[in-house]
Amino acid sequence: MKNMKRIAQTTLMAAAMAVTVSTTRASWAYVPLELRLAGADLVVVGKIDRLTDNFKVGERMHDVGAITVQRMLKGPGNLKEAQVAWPGKARFALSTDIRYRVGQQGIWILTRDAKQPNVYRANYPTDYQAAANLPKILAALKKLSKMKWSPAKAGLQMAVLVEQRDMRGAKVRVGGKPVKALAQASVYLMARNATGKPVHVANYRFDQPLKLKFTGPDGKLIPVKLYGVRPPKPPPPAKYNFIALPPGEMRPISHGLGLPMITRPGKYQVTLSYANDRDGDKLVAGPVWRGNLTVPVLEFSVAGPK
Repeated sequence: MKNMKRIAQTTLMAAAMAVTVSTTRASWAYVPLELRLAGADLVVVGKIDRLTDNFKVGERMHDVGAITVQRMLKGPGNLKEAQVAWPGKARFALSTDIRYRVGQQGIWILTRDAKQPNVYRANYPTDYQAAANLPKILAALKKLSKMKWSPAKAGLQMAVLVEQRDMRGAKVRVGGKPVKALAQASVYLMARNATGKPVHVANYRFDQPLKLKFTGPDGKLIPVKLYGVRPPKPPPPAKYNFIALPPGEMRPISHGLGLPMITRPGKYQVTLSYANDRDGDKLVAGPVWRGNLTVPVLEFSVAGPK
């Protein structure tokens, strides 16, 4: 009887954990590889040679391992070693835990830990890549390096990144009707701090700071709806509406702005402008950039049916 009870308890616990895993995995918001690379402090090829430390975050221990840098893709060229932290073993681990091991070799997309000095994190599913994916990483870094930046205005520059996904052969419906789609594209606004001082960039959607023009191969504008109807009393801005931009760094300012499904081959153009006249509303320390900028026109091509 005790065994039956124990089995029943174990089954219930497993079911509960299964629900937790399913819900938590769904919480990973999609972020293109290029944006992870753009926001990274270091991108290195290397191997975790040893554990060097551990520390506590809340009730959980986190391990620290030393990555021997074999090739620097982004960051100081003379860096020989990088410290990376991850959640340690726990009786009830979270499904969002991303853990590493001594001897693990690959490509590491690293961001500084918020509290631990000289320690980095690789805590998004694509922040670790197998060594075989080096050509993909190099292509994404090259794409970032070729972005067309606006002239600096009060120390801020902006550029547009377009992510294009092949939809040929996919079953696609638009407005309830099937269409022969070729591609689906999303636009991301990038900002770069060209000054020696930190600044914040506001993106409060109820101010409708972005304007986008999307032009098709025939030169005609394709309507794009960025915002819905503004409510009479929108919620006040929050701290997350102000993106911190350290000196010399670039960050995405917008989530992916979805363009209409593309059904015709040819060259397309995107023009994006940004405007802000809002201060930090005492939510952030330091200046908030105010003004308007228009990003250089970005052109991309869509291939025809296979």
